[in-house]
Amino acid sequence: MSVYRISEKELESLQETSFEDEHLFEREDLQRMLRDQPDVFEKGLFIVAEEYGNWEESYRRIDLLALDSKGRLVVIELKRSDQDSRMDLQAIRYAAMVANMTLEQTIDAHGAYLRRRDRDEDAEQLILAHLSSDDAETRIDTSSPRIILVSADFSKELTTSVLWLNQVGLDITCINLQPCKSGGDLFLERSQVIPIPQATDYMVRLRDREMETKQQESFQVETSQGVEDFQRAIQRARDDQKQRLESLCELALPLESEGLSKIRTKVGSYNTVLRMELPDSDRGLVYVYANRAGYGYLQFAVSLFDNRAPQSKERIERLIGRFLRE
Repeated sequence: MSVYRISEKELESLQETSFEDEHLFEREDLQRMLRDQPDVFEKGLFIVAEEYGNWEESYRRIDLLALDSKGRLVVIELKRSDQDSRMDLQAIRYAAMVANMTLEQTIDAHGAYLRRRDRDEDAEQLILAHLSSDDAETRIDTSSPRIILVSADFSKELTTSVLWLNQVGLDITCINLQPCKSGGDLFLERSQVIPIPQATDYMVRLRDREMETKQQESFQVETSQGVEDFQRAIQRARDDQKQRLESLCELALPLESEGLSKIRTKVGSYNTVLRMELPDSDRGLVYVYANRAGYGYLQFAVSLFDNRAPQSKERIERLIGRFLRE
């Protein structure tokens, strides 16, 4: 892509260069500059940590760890170029390592980041301010971290892999940063490669719809039998999880009896899932899981709520918030 500067009502073409030619390095230069300007990646990003690697038996470090504007964890991987790199596989490994971080762990990571930079600020207050919350029990979304890959170029092999990974449920963004220069001035052109910005909402809705269609075929229709299956799954849960699952199940049943929702249940080899739908729709709004490991959790169809019922989502989150706390 060509970049021009308008100078005295004339166009001046900027010369493309490379980070290598300009002696700009990944960690010392790019990472240092970008951590303080996270809007280059995406508006509303909050940097939690730099070179994060708080796990055992691994020396690997995440370039930048962030929270987006909705409180979802984001792994950011930076490369000067995609040549001979496996940044997509590396970032997926990192996302798996930080999946299911708690709010407390996130605050600890940010506190360590602030101390390393000699910043005398309260990590908890900064994070809660970013989340627009004053509640220390606020829940962040770390179950499926997003990934942002940043490079001056992306190979066809990598973009093909990312497109397929997004299609099967991951959330990976590829951002191209191209250095350009004119005389002694150096510029940075930013463009989003994947997903194409104008098509992002459409692709999310299409993916959610395809997943709903596939899941619909495997859910039982009979409410009474389904609830019994789910209640049996609750009895296999860990003691510290039973009350949460029972409360969530009890929350769902009155909605069904009052005609406000429809309940279906899926019994799988690992999870038993109670799904709540709108009465006139086959699309799931809320899922309650009880798995063989003894854990229980709840999941919203976030994009569906955001598009159709944002106020209802806020009310439900307030009502059941006590069941979601870490």
